[in-house]
Amino acid sequence: MPLSERNSVVFAYESSVHSTNVLLSLDEQRKQDLFCDVTILVEDQRFRAHRSVLAACSVYFRSRIVGQLESDLVIILPEEVYHKCTSGMKRRKRIETKYLQQINFKMGGISYYLISEET
Repeated sequence: MPLSERNSVVFAYESSVHSTNVLLSLDEQRKQDLFCDVTILVEDQRFRAHRSVLAACSVYFRSRIVGQLESDLVIILPEEVYHKCTSGMKRRKRIETKYLQQINFKMGGISYYLISEET
């Protein structure tokens, strides 16, 4: 291959861990309440998060966030959305799965998750 052709060849590198590292970093920021710009209010519990992560992972949250200009948005979840989440721990896990791309559950718990994942 002539030198002029070799200089025009383009190579692309795609990282297999970049997206995972980005989500892990965002989760660490969430845990430290860094750059969080939305609060999810479920009964008397507050969960801080990033609008962009919630909107990217959930049609429901995207519909609640689009067009909202407040600098620190509060989304109050109605009972029909959170009725399957019977404990604060389950609610927290639901938010965390948006960041961690994984879910840890006991046998029998998968049906709860599969039924309610869309929120």
